[in-house]
Amino acid sequence: MEWLVIVVVLAVVVKIFGDTPSTSTPTPQRRTPSTGGSTREPSSSATYSAKLDPVSGDGGKPIPGLLLLWVRGELQAPDSTQAAIRATIYDTEVGQESPVATHSKDQQANDSPIYCAVALVPYSYSNRIIHTGWESTGIPVIIDSLIGPRGGERNLMLQVEVIQADGFIIWRGEVPFKAYLDFGYEDKDERLASNQAVSVQLAVAVAASTDGIHEVEIAAIKDWIKTNTEELNPEERSERRKALVATLRTAQQRAAAGTLQISKLITKLQNEGTRSGRMMAVELCFTIMAADGTASADELNTVDKIATKLQVDPQLLAAARDKSLSGLSGGAIDSRDRYALLGIDKDAPPDETRAQLSALYKKWSSRATTLTDPSKRKEAEDMLRLIAEIRAEH
Repeated sequence: MEWLVIVVVLAVVVKIFGDTPSTSTPTPQRRTPSTGGSTREPSSSATYSAKLDPVSGDGGKPIPGLLLLWVRGELQAPDSTQAAIRATIYDTEVGQESPVATHSKDQQANDSPIYCAVALVPYSYSNRIIHTGWESTGIPVIIDSLIGPRGGERNLMLQVEVIQADGFIIWRGEVPFKAYLDFGYEDKDERLASNQAVSVQLAVAVAASTDGIHEVEIAAIKDWIKTNTEELNPEERSERRKALVATLRTAQQRAAAGTLQISKLITKLQNEGTRSGRMMAVELCFTIMAADGTASADELNTVDKIATKLQVDPQLLAAARDKSLSGLSGGAIDSRDRYALLGIDKDAPPDETRAQLSALYKKWSSRATTLTDPSKRKEAEDMLRLIAEIRAEH
């Protein structure tokens, strides 16, 4: 598949920053979801726009349930501070006070299931962002990974922002689209709780079937439980977390006793699970599989077989697993762009470059140790890693 050629990085990048594809229009000034951002009014430049398009897979046919964000146009940034494209989703029938969540870990905001996907965007000359034609951001919208405040056929809005690392929003636009969502986290719908419980059991069974269950995998499941119940009201959140942690403990005991069978859990999902519930289970299995930083061929093969039995589209599965959708973000940035993101002239004399790197290190090191906002602290840590990479070249 052509769209699997270029790898992008979405969730690793700092997170501070349908049916009918549509070009964006400037947004009215609404309350932005709590994912960070400036209170200054962003540009409504008509020369910059965004759209959602289907992704073609094998045979050139669109992959069901997968959309990709594209942008084009030109923007002038006020300075060389690192910039990124940030995408969030809300339900237009409910409003931005209740944003759309996702159970895809790599598209979640920090410690929250709110959909928040980010792609770095490099500057051209004079701190300008220029796309002469439609250019892929690499930001996907996987419909079966979305959980809105309400389930059913929904009118959704993808809010797109070009934002600098200091929170200043250079541009904001909106792309409307429609989607059928199985779950609503504000609905009284027991299917979500049931699908989460089976997903936890299946993840434990997968871990036990390879080289045994490790603490890092259990910790990853607990983290998944905490994050993916955050949008519930406080009383329901507490009850759901207790129930899922109890499910986890029971699953561990059954796995140790050899009575937790993958085949029976698959059958349960086949009979009782929804489309998004089955996708949720597969994505959690991938999360657990990669919890120790590696994924063996046996583990990949096990999850692939589970996905096939659950009738998760193999191309959609590849998108969820590989996050490989060509675009502007981390995986597409060359060494020149890394220098540009830090505001360093790549052709400057080595001693001047080292002096700039030293100054930048002091700046971001101070922020990494003093900032209390987790997203901004993570952004500072990512900048320090970028500085370290360039320092190693000098």
